Amino acid sequence: MTLAEYEHMKKVCDYVFSAPPNSAERERRLAQISEKDNERLWDFYSGLCSGRIKRPESQTKKSEVCDMEQKKKIENYEDFKKALTKSSCYQTLVELKQSSPDRYKYYQERLEKEKAR
Repeated sequence: MTLAEYEHMKKVCDYVFSAPPNSAERERRLAQISEKDNERLWDFYSGLCSGRIKRPESQTKKSEVCDMEQKKKIENYEDFKKALTKSSCYQTLVELKQSSPDRYKYYQERLEKEKAR
């Protein structure tokens, strides 16, 4: 479950279950939500209660900032390989591709040769 899906279902859950149990207000709120949300609501609620569903981690943690951010560029092939393994380094890879397409292509080819071995 992505963060956006979690946030959406959390809003639906809070909306429905903030009404008193076994009341006409709760029935009205259940009738107002979409059929898809209604199907997913019980699974989401029981998952929260049981601990099976937890709030997903944010996609960009401050502790997971790209290592190359301090240098602001990829200086060698090892930096390139490290950047590929971290989603937080995507922008740094895009900048390398735009600023030095030949070097980016060389690194890609070298990586493919390593994988082929």
